[in-house]
Amino acid sequence: MNNQERSDMKKLFLLFIFTLCVNSVNAIDITNDTEIKYKWYHEEVTESFYYPKKDKLDNYLEDPEKIEYGEVSDWSAQYCDYPDDNYLIEQKIITKYDRVNKIKYIKIVSASTTCPTGKCIDDIKIYYNQELVQYKIISEDYYGFLIELPQECEPEKLIFYIKTEHLNVIYLSKTENIAPINISMPATTENIIFFNDSWKIKEPAYITVETETTVPNIPHIKNVETYTVCRVQEIKTYRYKLEKQYYDNNYHQEVKGYIPDITNPLVNYTKEFPKEKIKEVIVPKIEKEYVYLKDEIIKDNIDTESGNKENIVYQTKYIDRVTNKVPTKIYIILISLILIIIICIIKMLSKKVD
Repeated sequence: MNNQERSDMKKLFLLFIFTLCVNSVNAIDITNDTEIKYKWYHEEVTESFYYPKKDKLDNYLEDPEKIEYGEVSDWSAQYCDYPDDNYLIEQKIITKYDRVNKIKYIKIVSASTTCPTGKCIDDIKIYYNQELVQYKIISEDYYGFLIELPQECEPEKLIFYIKTEHLNVIYLSKTENIAPINISMPATTENIIFFNDSWKIKEPAYITVETETTVPNIPHIKNVETYTVCRVQEIKTYRYKLEKQYYDNNYHQEVKGYIPDITNPLVNYTKEFPKEKIKEVIVPKIEKEYVYLKDEIIKDNIDTESGNKENIVYQTKYIDRVTNKVPTKIYIILISLILIIIICIIKMLSKKVD
């Protein structure tokens, strides 16, 4: 279809729209003079609470912007898989490792068989976190001491000062009963001794530790691993019901602060309805179509015994049928429109053939 054909189709379409608009003028005028009234109401919350966001709740409205949170859960790796659109999720990285357990008892024994002075160890000083410790001697003999510390201490933070000229061995334990020996230092003649990698540590001396910080740089750390744990709070959204509270039972054009109930409006036409102006009075032609019905016999003082039929009157009824003629003006308009449409179609077809 070329541009000219499109133009002709537009003209034809506009002609049809114009015809419809002419018939709609009266309706528009009536609408402008119409007054609409409503019943007015405002909504009140009759029931409300917070409900888990992940769950649907029939017959209740939801305000997703108003939320609150449930109780805080424990830390667990399983909570890390919970959906974050329904839960407030907090996570942290945990480092787990094995380290030597704390100790409270120390046994210092001389490895020499004879001591010329009669005593193998002259003096012992113990430091913890670089502070001198006031320990208690539980037992003492020719070869050494059994010492009790005032509190449990981490071995890597202990420093021993032993005044002796002989070989000595140090044993550490969490309990007073040193045996079985799980933590021991090889025999040495050094006077200042630290807890280092040269110590012998057996498996029962280890404990497993979890921390949120980095692994400390201390001797005998092993089996280091990290993992993520989470804790959650369930998200709850505001759920509520609304009920309409009407201003009154009457209809109003406006009530400030209230909402119109558009489901049942009251429409008033403020002017008189237009009266049709008749320029030409068409009187329908009445054609009488006679339909003979069952004859009704009117009897007036008939002597049935004598059989006198002179006073019998026969009456016939008929029905009128009214035939309405369509005004000639309507025919002219319709024929004109049809001719215009036919002309337009012929014109388009002729151009298409060319």
